[in-house]
Amino acid sequence: TLALSIRDFGIGFNTADPRLTQGKAGVLGIRERAASVSGELRIVSAPGEGTVVSVRLPARGQKGVPA
Repeated sequence: TLALSIRDFGIGFNTADPRLTQGKAGVLGIRERAASVSGELRIVSAPGEGTVVSVRLPARGQKGVPA
């Protein structure tokens, strides 16, 4: 498994904002790409609290991942 987390201490944002899931770019695009290889995206953020973006991707050859 490959795990990557990026944290910033900026202004943060509301993760329930519907604009995050519109279109094929941005958060939705990242989430779809991770899911296409049996991975997952996690975003933790709140206004005034910064943001943590984490993605976990299984290694090649693991269940559900092409070799």
